[in-house]
Amino acid sequence: MMNANAIALAAAVTFAAPAMAATASLSAGPVSLEPGAVTDTFDAPNAMFDVVGGETFGSGSAGVSLTAAGIYLRSGISAQPQKGVVSPRDKWFSVGAGESATISFAVAANYVGFLWGSVDSYNTVSFYDGSTLLGSFIGGTGGLDHGQVPQGNGDQALSQYFNFHADHITKMVMSSSQPAFEIDNLAMVATSPVPEPASLALMLGGLGLIGLGVQRRRRG
Repeated sequence: MMNANAIALAAAVTFAAPAMAATASLSAGPVSLEPGAVTDTFDAPNAMFDVVGGETFGSGSAGVSLTAAGIYLRSGISAQPQKGVVSPRDKWFSVGAGESATISFAVAANYVGFLWGSVDSYNTVSFYDGSTLLGSFIGGTGGLDHGQVPQGNGDQALSQYFNFHADHITKMVMSSSQPAFEIDNLAMVATSPVPEPASLALMLGGLGLIGLGVQRRRRG
């Protein structure tokens, strides 16, 4: 039988981490600056997440052409997020008019970031832990503290890298009432691994044996 000290130690190991408030920020450049982030560029299949809705575009997609701003565009449908260089083999992800897309992460994250192209006032992104809303942001001219991402003029030659932190992010939902909401370089940092039930039982059993050994030594 596990003694009270072992139970207390196990509880401390499992529950000691403090909760983190959800925060959002913007950073310079087309890629994440978050330490340890793993990035998906939408250029090839990836096991980081599952997507329902939306569409991936590239320079070879039907109707896409290169603009004077150095980005690929399917007029009235979707524009490649600006990266500062012409990227002919680059692909990006887009949500069209009146559509939404749900990106569910294979492992819960405590950080999610993405390059938000031509931020529009009709773009909305929301982050969830299961069914619990952690934060929601729209394109606009206000500040992040008001849930609006600056530079909301829809200029296709501009983009911003958006960063979101929270303890446990399981999915993000993108929606747009007009064409379009475009992102690229989706990055995440997974939460610390949670022990499997069998591993947790083994750990607790080991702590119990340690406690029993200490008791026996004291009696001897």
